[in-house]
Order: sequence, then C-alpha cells, then structure tokens
Amino acid sequence: MKMTLGKDGDRTYMNVKYTDSEWKKISMQLEKLGLEKSITSNGFGVGNTLNYYRDRNEKFKRFILNKLSSTVNSSLVNDNINSSFFVSQPKNVNIAVFRVIPDNLELQIPLPDLFVNAADWSDIIHVMSEVYTIIFSLITEASAEITFVE
Repeated sequence: MKMTLGKDGDRTYMNVKYTDSEWKKISMQLEKLGLEKSITSNGFGVGNTLNYYRDRNEKFKRFILNKLSSTVNSSLVNDNINSSFFVSQPKNVNIAVFRVIPDNLELQIPLPDLFVNAADWSDIIHVMSEVYTIIFSLITEASAEITFVE
C-alpha cells in the first residue's frame, strides 16, 4: 500500500495504491469482520460515488481502536464514509479510507478545502501510519523454515 498527496487543479487528494495481493487480503479481513459491499453517492462528504465496505455495527472502528497504540487519542479517529477525510474542529481523521473498494487498485480521496497547518498534518500522518500498520499486520504473511540437526 502506498499513500501520497496529489493535486488536480485546485483540489488536493490523498492517493492510495494497493497491490493486488494486498487488496485481496484486506477485503477478506473486512468480510471476516462482517462488512458488506455497498455504494455511497456522498463519499467523504463531496458527492463522490464510491464502492465501499459498509460497517453497520462499527466493527472495523472498534477493531482499529482496540489495536491503536496509546500514542493516538481515540477522539482523533472517525470512521464515516460520508464525512470529510479530515476535520479541524473537533480534529479527526477519517479511517473509512481503508474501507473504500479501489478502482484498478487505486483511489483518490479528496482533502477538504481548508488550511491544514503543520500540527494538523502531524496528526493526520500519525493516525494514518498507526492504522496503516494495523492494516499491514493483517495482510502480511510470515513463514519460517525449521531445520533439525542431529
């Protein structure tokens, strides 16, 4: 998974790109949590039509909050597909980005038209990297080779 910031005209976006195997593993985990595929016409509060995994009982948010380190204040975490990616007052970052089904393994999440200062960027980066680490731990596979010597 690779996240970058981009600009298209006056609009700023967070671009997310997955590998095929990453997205397959993430979608399997979301389905294991009981999330169902759905469509919204107001993705991130800007009228984007998005395919996503609907979380009727906040299972994904609770799962993430249970695994977040103590360095992330849970009030910074929002998980609403129809809310802005970032809100400055009260400050929160929308982790629903991880539930959006990407087209061709890529998504563009519009960032709000507001001034984002260095402290805000720090919070965004901190929350997203913590959640990314949790998501990454779900999709990695470990293998070990054990050799017995007589």
